[in-house]
Parts: sequence; structure tokens; C-alpha cells
Amino acid sequence: NDECDQYSSTVERIIDVLSHEEIGYLSGMTIPSDALNGADSPMVDKDQFTVQNYANIYCKKVIFQKYSCFAGMYDFAPKSTSSILLHQSRNNDSIMIHAHQLEFSLKKQKGEGAKSPWMFDPNSGFKKRSDYEIKEIQVVFKFMTKRLDFDREVKWRKELNLVDSSSHLLQVISTFEPNHIDGEVDKKYAVDRMHKRFKDLPLRKDAADRMEFIDITKYPFALVFPYAGSGSLQDMMNRDNLTLAEIQRAASQMGNALNEIHDHGLVHGSFSASNVLSFLYHKDGILERNFKLGGLSSVTPSGLVGDRIKLGAITPGGRCLFDSSTLPPEMFMKLDRLQLEQYNVYWKVVMKLKNVEISEELIKPLIDPITHEVYVKKCYCHLDEATMQALPHLPYDLVDFDKSLDVWAFGILLFQMLSGGESIFTSKVYSAEILAKWDVHVAYSIVSQNIANVAAQDLLVHILSPIHIRQCIDMKVVLAHPFFSANPLPNEINQLLTNAKEERELIVKIRGKQFESDKMTEAELEPTRLGRLGLRTQLRLTNSATEALRECFDPHTKFMKNAPFTFILLPYQLKRKGEGKYSLATDIDVELAQRLGSQILELCKVLWFAVCYSEKLKSGGDDFRQILSNFFTTSYEVGPAEFGKNILRVLRLGDYEYGEVATNFVLVVQELVQMHEQAFIDDPLTPVLTLISQCASKIANTFSITNQGYLYLVDEYSCSIAHGTDKISHFPHLFRDNVHDVLYKCLPYIHASVSSVVCAEHGSRGLLKLLCGESDSVAMFKSWEDSFSGIPTVPIRKRMVQELALLHEALHSTLIPSDSPMALNGEGELHFFSSLFVHIDSSRTFAGLRPITDETGTMWVTEKSKLMLLQESALESKPESVYDAFAREELRNEEVTEKDKKIAHLEKALRKARLEAEKARAEMEI
Repeated sequence: NDECDQYSSTVERIIDVLSHEEIGYLSGMTIPSDALNGADSPMVDKDQFTVQNYANIYCKKVIFQKYSCFAGMYDFAPKSTSSILLHQSRNNDSIMIHAHQLEFSLKKQKGEGAKSPWMFDPNSGFKKRSDYEIKEIQVVFKFMTKRLDFDREVKWRKELNLVDSSSHLLQVISTFEPNHIDGEVDKKYAVDRMHKRFKDLPLRKDAADRMEFIDITKYPFALVFPYAGSGSLQDMMNRDNLTLAEIQRAASQMGNALNEIHDHGLVHGSFSASNVLSFLYHKDGILERNFKLGGLSSVTPSGLVGDRIKLGAITPGGRCLFDSSTLPPEMFMKLDRLQLEQYNVYWKVVMKLKNVEISEELIKPLIDPITHEVYVKKCYCHLDEATMQALPHLPYDLVDFDKSLDVWAFGILLFQMLSGGESIFTSKVYSAEILAKWDVHVAYSIVSQNIANVAAQDLLVHILSPIHIRQCIDMKVVLAHPFFSANPLPNEINQLLTNAKEERELIVKIRGKQFESDKMTEAELEPTRLGRLGLRTQLRLTNSATEALRECFDPHTKFMKNAPFTFILLPYQLKRKGEGKYSLATDIDVELAQRLGSQILELCKVLWFAVCYSEKLKSGGDDFRQILSNFFTTSYEVGPAEFGKNILRVLRLGDYEYGEVATNFVLVVQELVQMHEQAFIDDPLTPVLTLISQCASKIANTFSITNQGYLYLVDEYSCSIAHGTDKISHFPHLFRDNVHDVLYKCLPYIHASVSSVVCAEHGSRGLLKLLCGESDSVAMFKSWEDSFSGIPTVPIRKRMVQELALLHEALHSTLIPSDSPMALNGEGELHFFSSLFVHIDSSRTFAGLRPITDETGTMWVTEKSKLMLLQESALESKPESVYDAFAREELRNEEVTEKDKKIAHLEKALRKARLEAEKARAEMEI
């Protein structure tokens, strides 16, 4: 019993063993009137004579903390008819509750307790006592169900060391988790959280009438933040337009907040107006506004690789780990039919996985109601690494978290503030379509229509830029822009900003005219649809050079729908004759053509040998492994030619046709094994890549004779050079500089064109048409016959794609410099030629070539070839043609059946004859 604290320690020990209901009963007990002086006065309300009201201040504090408050210091009681529920997440995994933090403060020192009465005069009233006070601070409780989100909020605040109140990142007052009971407050939280009175927490004063309650016992984790009386920045914009000074202040403070995050190697990832909170405070007697950046659960280390979270992640439970309203352009993509099918297959498989519940609305493609174009966000389901590896491939690469994501989101917020709260996009479909086509000119067009301030325009155009530009900008650069200047801008700066604006306006006008022209050209480039075709023609379309190149280098058809990529590069210029025909001009050209043709056919053979060899490497086999092991013996039992025959036998290639190729292969392997044995063991494909490179080098030597290259487009159907009908011819295009580099970039496209025409013409006559035009070159044709022997003439796309991939790999591994800007997946060359065609043929005449398709494949053909194909399609589509085809098929079936019967009859007679012969032989022996 310690009279110094008026026995409050004893009271506390008693309360600790009582339930909340028992404490309420005892503290609410009425004190007998004879225990208080003046209690019989008619002015005294005897109903207020309770233990809680008239307890001494020390015991009153104990009752206050142990009974009256949540976790000993918080009150959720609604003060008005406004709801204390400030926010509730879409999937109810977090809520934000308006509360009051109550601090019980004693005004009488503890040592004075024994000298003063411990009961007070009731005439003074228990509400007017001056020996204690309760301070109220408005706070926000963020209750959470996800431990991961809670841990991230706590972790990043610790890492960012948020102890300085000057920081523009929102600080946490307290954190609570059910298993952390080190202190009295934590223990009280763990007990109070599960009490039944918080299962139906009223949200308003009149909650009973409205039936508005919430159960906070479902949320084990909690964070306590300061309460922003002015709400969020989004609330401010909803109420009224911001002044330019307020915009600059908010943008500057939020820019510094993001810069603080970026300096720690982090990305916020969910920056938006609803996450920026507004606080009012007094400074030197003046009311000022301060902004703080709120939740940090979305913060992610920048540039993560491997199995870590990418941008666009959706959890198996259906939660988006991104803010859809601030996704940058690189997160949107337009899909074609094949890509859409691939996208749907991925999500169909994901949806069937156990414990995956993702709303279809999150992944549903956006379809333009007018053009029927399909757009998607580059999302994926974030699962364990093994499961993700086993899923079907998406039609796009996933996007890494990067600081440029926050730069884009900052631009979206700044646009919203400057435009009076307007969204930069008006609808989901419209935004996806615009973002998929986003560039700096689109950005300026939108910004200039909504923002009048010239400095703000300039800043936004730089921030709201494609990723390759935005990645060069950080928040320090953004904050250094003249828009944030506290003083009026100098005339020179204003003039520079005005000049930049005028230049952008001029570009927009030029692009507008170009767009109209492009629309007309795009209509012309729309493929002509064919109906039924003959089997041979359909086979050619399905396995055309365009289709092989698309599958190998342009699977998403980004380039090949807008330009033809079937062409030939010649070291000489063909002479143009009447009716658009070409021929060789000089005797030197004839010699060059003959030499080039032989070298191209040699390349075709080497590539087919390489494909057979690489396939055998994959499939293996004891005989093939035995042959490869022979390369490592110290002495060879047979010479290179004989060794080559053994390889050809395994690869099932003819010795007459491929003997020289096999011999060269053996020589290359032997040299490689002698110089660097491990290189062959590590990559047994190296020798065939070397052979391919040697062929390419021979072709390059032929081009060295003239040091020029003439690029001609090829009509895939007629297997001839396209001449076009335009008066000013854009083709052939002449290359005078870096001819070897250009040739190596062209070789895969040249090979695709050659392979296609060789199959179409069933021989080297197709190659003759490409290299010599309409020249009468019978002697040359015959000289190629031996070289041509053994080259496949059946158009099979798989073979062509394999040959192209090996050729491309060989060129990049040995002949194209490692510092070349060309991408290893072939897209670099496609971009190079696409830009070249725009430069030399801006009107996109393409020598009269236009695409034509039967939905299984596409070719680029001239008008004359198109008419021939349309005629064939019309003929094959006639009912009588269908009947004739059916009748021919039936006749063939009958002939086959009749032959089978004859064969069966002969086999029966043969068996009978054998039996009779054996019987006669047995009788003779007897």
C-alpha cells in the first residue's frame, strides 16, 4: 500500500486480473452519498457518483488506460454522423479508421498525493477538475490482413530512416502485430483486438439506425499514422482547383519524396494523388500546407532480376501489385490474332491452378468497338519460380521495376493538378490504344490541349515520354526544371521555352499531314484476301519466304505487315529493258552472276547440312556419338573424305551431293580439336557455324570486286525481281559504303528469297531469274546444275526457319562485330531495313509489291501476280472445280485400292509358289 500514488498500483494489479466487463461494472459502481462531503446538496447530480468519475487522478489514469481506450491510448468513438471508415481496399485486406490518440496527463506531482485528499468535493464537478487533462490527437489506424504488406511498410520506413519530421514521406506513429507483446501497449493491443466489442465497431454516431458496423478483429496487423485533416491531394482537387503556387509546392515536395526513395535504390511503384496527404500547420502565425507521401507497401528495389516481382504482377488471390491508373506506355500492347490466342492460353492454364482466384475483369483484353483492335496490360500471375517456368509463354516480355515508373506517375499527377483534376485518359480502351502507340508527339498533343503554362508544357513533354527517353531522367533533373523556380523566369528562359513550344507545334502539323498520307497507304497495304487455291499454291503461301522470316525474326509481326523483306542484293546493276524486264548488262556482270550463283548454292547446301547435323545433335544416337568420339583419337584410321562419308551416312545425305561439304566439315573439326579441344566439347555446333561463315565470306569477296551493292525487291509468286510502275524508281537502292556489313545483314533475307524461288521453280532456274533477270544464260544455268544437286526443293517452313536461325547465328558470332547495334534476335536488322525503306521510299510504293494472303500465309507480290492468284482463287472456288478435285481424289483412291488388290494377289501367289518349291525340294532330298 503506497499512499504516494493513492493506491493506484494496487488498483492496477486488481484490474489486470479482471475482464473488461468486470472492470466496467466496478468502475461504474455508485459511491454512497455519505462518503462525499456535500453530497446531500440539491445542486449535485447523484447519478454521477461513480468510482470512475470520482476516483483520484492516479487511479483514474489506470482505469482510463486499462478500460476506456483501445491498446491503452486510442478511441474509435465516432464524434459525428460522418463515418470513421476512411478507406477500404477492393478485396477488404486493409481498412483505414479515423481515431483519436488520447494522452492522460497529470498536473499534480506524484509526491503531493499523500498531502491532499484522495476524494474531491463533488460540488466542483468531476468534469471541471484541474489536476489532470486528456490531450487528443487525431490519427489514422490502418488495419491489415497481409503480413507481407505490413512488413514492407515497416521495413522500408526503417531503411529510409524516417525520423526527420522534415521528410515528405509520412511517418508512422506506432506499429502493432498480435505476436509482438514486449511492452504494455503491445500486450493491450493483442487483448483488445480480439474483444467482442470490436467485432461490431460503430462507424457513425447513428450507426445503429444505419446498421453501419465493422469487424476489426479480422485484421491482425495495424499501423498508426498522423491524421491528414485536409484529406488527400485527390480530395483537394475534387473540392476546388489548385493555384499555381499550391501546384508547385505539392509537386516540389512530392518530387523530393520520390527522390529520397530513389536515392536508396528503391521505386515507389504506386504513386498517385490519392496517396499524397495534405497537412495544415502554423508557421510564424501563418497557416501553411505541407504534403506527405503515404503508403510504402508497394515499394520495390529498382532493377530486380530473376524470379523477383516484375511490374504487372497479380497474386494468386487476385490482388494487383500495381496501380492501373499510372501504368506507363511500355505496359500496354496491341495483340494480333495469334498473340491473343497465346495470351488466352496462358491465363486459361493459370486459372486452372490450385488456389488461384483471379477476377476475369483484371485480365480481360480491351477491344476497340470500332476497329476491333485488341489491347492488354502486360500482366502475369506471380507464383513460385518452378510453376512460372512451367506455364505457357506470354506474347510479351515482362517489365522490370524502374525509377522511370515513378517519373511517369509523377507526370500523370502533375498533369492532373495543372488541368484542374482532369484525367489524362478518358476511357480504358482509349487509354490502352493511345499508350500502346505513345511517343513524344502524342504526349505534346495531349499536354498542349489541356495545359496553358509554357514551362509546365515543356516539363510534362519530357516526363511523359517513352521509356528509352524517360530512363535518362531522374527526379533531381525534374526538380531542376524552370517550372519549379520560385522567382519569375528570365526573358532568355521564357524565349527558349516558347521556341521549343513552336517547334513542337510545327512537328505536330507535319505529323498530321503524314498521318493522313499514311492512312491512305495503310489501306493500300491491307492484304488482299484469297479464297480457295490449288494445293501447290497454298503450299507456297503457307511456306513463303515472308512467313519463314516472320517466324524466325518477327514473331509478333511488328515490321513485316508494313513492308516486304524479300529481296536480293547484287554486286552489279541489272539493265532495265522494255515492259519492266531486267537483264545482265556486261560480260563482267555475267561472270559475277555465275560466281555469285555458285556461292549462294554452296551456302544453301551448307545450311541444309548444318540443319541435319544440329537435329542429329539433339536426337543423338549411338552411331552418331561414336563418330563424334572418333575426332578425339590421336590418329585417324581414315582420311577426311572417308570420315565425311560416315557422317553423311548417319545424316542420310548423298555422298555425291554433299561429299565436299562433309570433307570440309571434318577438316574444320580436326583443326578445332587440335587447337582447342574443349571448345568442340562445349559447343559441337561451332564447326558448322564456321562452314557457314566461310561461305558468307566467299560471297563478300565477290562483292569486293565492285564494292557496291544493289538491293532489288522480289515478287514471291513470280520468283522475279519487282520492277514497279512508278516513274521515279526507288529500287534498286545502291549501297556504296560498308558493303560487307550491309551484305551480312541482308544474307538471311537473301537466303529466304532464294530458297523460296528454288522450291517454286524446282531447280536453279529460279535463282537464274533473281541474278540475271530475263537474260538468256543457258550456259550459266547448266554450270549450276552440279552445285544445285541435293538442295531441298520442297517448301517446308520449319526447314527454312532452322536455316535462317543458323545463318543469323553464324554471322553474328564471327562476321558481324560484337559492338554492332544489331540485336541478336534479328529485330535489329528488321528495324534497320524498315527505317531504310521509309527513308528511300517514303510513299511506300515498294516497287509495286503488295501483300496477299489466304489466312494461312502471306506473300508480297506485284499487281500482275495478284491478278493471277485471284483468277486461280476464283477458278478453284467454283463448285465444279471442287467436284472435279473430289472426283480426282476418288479416282486416285480407287486406283490405290486396285493396286493394293493386285499386290495382295501377287503376294498370295508368291507364298503359294514358295510352299510348292519347298515341298518339291523336300521330296527330292528324300
